[in-house]
Amino acid sequence: MHGQAHNPLEDPDLGEYQPFLMRRGPRFAKEYARIQAAFGSLEAYASLYKELGVHLVREGGKRFWLWREYLPGAKTVWMTTEKLRFQRHAKFRFTPEENGFYRLEIPYEELCHGMYVELRIEPRDYEVFNEEVFMDICKFADDVWVNAMAIKSGIPIYRVSTRNLRGDEFMVNENMQDVGLFHVNTQGENLNDKQIEAVFTKYDLYEKLK
Repeated sequence: MHGQAHNPLEDPDLGEYQPFLMRRGPRFAKEYARIQAAFGSLEAYASLYKELGVHLVREGGKRFWLWREYLPGAKTVWMTTEKLRFQRHAKFRFTPEENGFYRLEIPYEELCHGMYVELRIEPRDYEVFNEEVFMDICKFADDVWVNAMAIKSGIPIYRVSTRNLRGDEFMVNENMQDVGLFHVNTQGENLNDKQIEAVFTKYDLYEKLK
């Protein structure tokens, strides 16, 4: 096989994984197109780690910290520290850039080793924090709620498989199985289906899945 292209869909040893590979194909193509359009190349995209986070910058005899983050779901981002009593201040509000990036230039003396630093993020869609609605229609299915809010906000959701396609390699806490929400949601009233129906109907999510 050396020196020639290899199609994994034609590999008999990967036969049982073909359904998984077929599902990944269109998703890969879509993500690749998005990366090419937004960043120009896979190499540029993979090199973002060199630019994100906090970096010391020396320019014109001055030093400052440059903090960049990729937060496409954020509306506003602040940095706060123990020195600021963890309050939001306009001078430490990040500036939005293109494609979901945010940047903040911080005076050198404002950060030092051992300082406790936090990001405060205001999301574009606050509905995910609507406790009243959550408790009314989906209080036993936080996974349904989070997935529904991601669909509502247009955030991609990916199905994750273990190496075993049956998905039975996950760690399980046996002591919690008798009291887990699995039993609440699947026994008797079948609350899972009712909660999915309630959330998807309220936010008209079935249309988004078409």
